Parts: sequence; C-alpha cells; structure tokens
Amino acid sequence: MRVKTVQINWHDKLPIFSVDFDHSYSGTGWRFATGGGDNNVRIWRLRTPQERETDAQSPAVEFLASLNRHTAPVNVVRFAPGGSRLASAGDDGVIIIWRQVAEVAGEDIEAWRPAAMLRGSLADICDLAWSPCGGFIVSASVDNTARIWDAREARCLQVLADHTHYVQGVAWDPKGEFLVTQSSDRSVRMYRWMGAAKAAARPGSEIAMPLAAHYSMPRLDTDADTAEANGEDSAREDSGDIKDADLQGMDVDSAQHKPAIRKTQRLFHDDNLA
Repeated sequence: MRVKTVQINWHDKLPIFSVDFDHSYSGTGWRFATGGGDNNVRIWRLRTPQERETDAQSPAVEFLASLNRHTAPVNVVRFAPGGSRLASAGDDGVIIIWRQVAEVAGEDIEAWRPAAMLRGSLADICDLAWSPCGGFIVSASVDNTARIWDAREARCLQVLADHTHYVQGVAWDPKGEFLVTQSSDRSVRMYRWMGAAKAAARPGSEIAMPLAAHYSMPRLDTDADTAEANGEDSAREDSGDIKDADLQGMDVDSAQHKPAIRKTQRLFHDDNLA
C-alpha cells in the first residue's frame, strides 16, 4: 500500500497549531479545520479516493474557506457535535464560535460567520472542548484557569481556578458526566458536571464539582532507601510511628508526617517513577 503525505501550506507557511475533523459533515469527502500562526482559521475538504482517481491532476485537499477575526495566532479549533458550528481560540484570549451560512463571497466555497465571541480569559487559550450536547464549552488558559461557557448565551458559567500553573488541556467525557483538566503544575483535576438544568435553575452556582480528595505523590528518596536497606534508621522512623487508623480520612504530608486538610484530587506525574 502506498502512502502519500498531504501538506497544507495555506497559513502563509507559518506553523499550524491545531486541526480537527468535522465528524458530522454530510458532504462528499471529509471536512476539517486548521488554526495557525497567521491568526486565521482555514476550512478544508479532503477528497475521496474516487475523486482523486477521476481527476488525478487536482489536489487531494480542497480549500473551502478562510475565517479571519482573531488578532493573534490560533492555538485550537474544534467542531461542535452535530456540525455547522466551529469554535476557535488563541493567543488573543478570545473564543470565537463560527456558524456556517448560505451566503458565499470571494474565493471561498463555504461561508462562515461569527455567531458569538466569548471574552473573559486573561491570557492565551491553549485548548477547548465541547460538551457532548453541544451547548457548552470548556477552555484552558495560561492564566492558570479553565472556564466553562454557555455557547448559546455566550457567557461564562464558572471559573475553575484550582491549578497553580498553565492549564494546557481539557476534555469532556463522551457521556457528559465529567470534566478533566491538565496543567503544567504536574496535575490532572477531575470534576463532576452537574448538568445544564442546574445552570439554568441556579445562575451563578457551581456546575462543575471537584471529585474525591487530594493526595500528593512523594518523590522517591534513593538515599533514604539505601540507608534503610543497610539497616540504618530512616527519617520516617525518626519522626515516630504512625498507625494506619490515624490516616483514615485525612491526607498526610510525606515529609513531616502531619495530618493535612483533605483537598481536591490531584494526580501527579513524577519523573522518578519508572
């Protein structure tokens, strides 16, 4: 089987930071969007093998539209479930929700117009995720927050400010029950989505609740492990014995062995672990 790499050079030869396929596209072939360093969003169509066999001289990728409203590089593009809408965001801190319209002008084959602009993030936006129902968006920003937006009413519903460093990724589970955020602070945070009904019934209330408790993952102390293996007293033994019964229902500081307040669950990646 022969494989040929498709190259897209329609972002003025600047970096392309994001790509997303429209899984609800009803036309011929496959539609996808790209966001790049030229501040633009581009819409494309990948031709079917049958089309390419019929017209071998035509490019495998067809340009459909250029979306020009961002004032800084576009970091992320995401099609909404059900198609016909596209969300984009970037270094300008603005989320633009685009809607496909019938009027086509210029060289574009498709026409897209801004349906809403979501403002509120204090810095660059790194990632976006649509809720499975297509009514909400969660965004990740380098202002250390994730924000939940009502895509229909164009307003921010809740700011998740639990991370201590850049929030670089967000995801919504396929059933719409949980949200997950990832950050440069080496943690992943999980939230339970309370649903659109609560958002409508109680404006301003928390609609994404943190899950479980917080447990720090201690770094491996190779020197202490070696000393303990040689029969020497470890720092843990010097600090006194702690019974398992004393640890129930509380977090423990691995260095001082003191009870700590229960917090939101954080899952750390530790470079010392194999």
